[in-house]
Amino acid sequence: MDSPPDQAPHAMSRFTHRDLRLMERSSPKSPLRVIALIDFDAFYAQCETVRLDIPPEEPLAVQQWNAIIALNYAAREYGLKRGVSVDEAKLRCPHLRLQHVATWREGDTDWAYRPDVVQHMRTDKAALEPYRMESRKALDLVVRSLPQASKVEKASIDEMFVDLSSQVHSVLIERYPCLSMPTQDTDHDSLPPPPSDELNWEGDHVLGDHPIRLDWDDVAFSIGADIVRGLRNNILKTLRYTTSAGIGPNKTLAKLGAGYRKPNQQTVITPYAAPDFLSSLKYRKIRGLGRQLGEKVEAHFHGTTVADLLPVTLKDMQSKLGSETGLWLYNVIRGSEHSEVTARVQIQTMLSQKTFLPSVDGLQQASKWLRIFAAELYERVLELDTPTVRRRPQTLAVNHHINGRFGPTRSQQTVIPGGANFSADLLYTIAYDKLRDITSQEPSWPCAALGMSLSNFAELETQSASIKSFFSPQSEESSARSQHACTKRRLSEMMSDSGVKKRFTEVLQPTETGSNAEHPHDAHEPDMPTDTYLCPSCSKTIAASEVLEHLDWHVAIELQAKG
Repeated sequence: MDSPPDQAPHAMSRFTHRDLRLMERSSPKSPLRVIALIDFDAFYAQCETVRLDIPPEEPLAVQQWNAIIALNYAAREYGLKRGVSVDEAKLRCPHLRLQHVATWREGDTDWAYRPDVVQHMRTDKAALEPYRMESRKALDLVVRSLPQASKVEKASIDEMFVDLSSQVHSVLIERYPCLSMPTQDTDHDSLPPPPSDELNWEGDHVLGDHPIRLDWDDVAFSIGADIVRGLRNNILKTLRYTTSAGIGPNKTLAKLGAGYRKPNQQTVITPYAAPDFLSSLKYRKIRGLGRQLGEKVEAHFHGTTVADLLPVTLKDMQSKLGSETGLWLYNVIRGSEHSEVTARVQIQTMLSQKTFLPSVDGLQQASKWLRIFAAELYERVLELDTPTVRRRPQTLAVNHHINGRFGPTRSQQTVIPGGANFSADLLYTIAYDKLRDITSQEPSWPCAALGMSLSNFAELETQSASIKSFFSPQSEESSARSQHACTKRRLSEMMSDSGVKKRFTEVLQPTETGSNAEHPHDAHEPDMPTDTYLCPSCSKTIAASEVLEHLDWHVAIELQAKG
């Protein structure tokens, strides 16, 4: 982008001291806010490339059974896409490096990478744990690299939003003392003009034509882009992962900017650029419009691009979609969106789930798998502990799928007692009671799938004093680790049960997600509308976070058909 011509010497900024003060507080009402999205390039494939210590120029594909679920950019140059079969991938790229995902296996107490995995489809399930661990490392690195006041929100396993407003404000005040506001009496006074020096974008993609005059938002975006560039370089140096990034005035534009030029690049979308940039997009690529709401919008207003929606009036949108959702859609397609970056860096939900082939025929058989769910989830909770922070779930839910994961579901949830000793046995006891309640209400057997989830995680230090009774009188650390060891032994014994091994096949993997109530439709709209997978078996569009589970379900159906 060319630098604007020098502005008149006495021209004032269109921003006020109040705008600057709101920026310091990271207020979404500030027109000077700076939001970034950092997105890991081909994350699963990069994790395997780094783990195997192979050059990124070597084509690599991540395999689950006979399907390709992830590709590095070198492999994509051969025209490969997610969802192709392993045979087709080898045909197109004979020297392709194939790496199967890690799996859990009956009889083992941990996930592992296994050379014989394809021969054990009946007893293995795909494991996301290696990618979760790397995701947490990256998130921790970014959080530690930023000032304490910065807000970082985990958007998915390979994406994070960062509100840079407060940090950029500090840089502005330090670099330009003329911006200091001595009293609140000057709140509505215009800021002085910024210097007309050329901004150095260092190769960033800056979209859109610039207005005639440089202003403080341009300077703020330049500072924000420099901070993001430093974060990305730190990730590359420390973890060896490349990332792409988007920088903009809100989360929607930051998300779109991150996907604009990949891999290993960053894009700035200024408010001036937003209208032209958005008008050419298919609106279902916008964050929040990828699934149910996108289908509803298309049914009501037809068309596929943002330009097709722009003539629709606010009144019409609200009459068809409701007041809040209609207003949100009207604003977001015009580049105006004010959702906050919430400091949600921790796991909010854990799920362990199984599909059974053949189906379980009673509570006694189902209870064996509830014990395995409980042991696995308990272990995963302990793995999140740090020397200074321990978080524990406050809610447990049991899901009963009589016809499998796509059939009717009955669920019950309850609060985990704060005064109880937190253990796998506690989780099992609660889950067993809930499943017994569910199955006593109506015919429930045979049952094709069960699941257990933990949610509402909270730090022990922030809960009531009774939370201390989660642990026995011995030290918290030694108590938890002792229970952890016993749990692993019990899990090994249970999973070695020959009856269990003969009767059931695990095909679903645990998932962990963040809660999202940002927009009225977000409870049903995942945050990854552009990161989806077209299943070659059933032609359904599957979110990236659900791909491993979905493919395992198909394996179970195929095994059942073969008898």
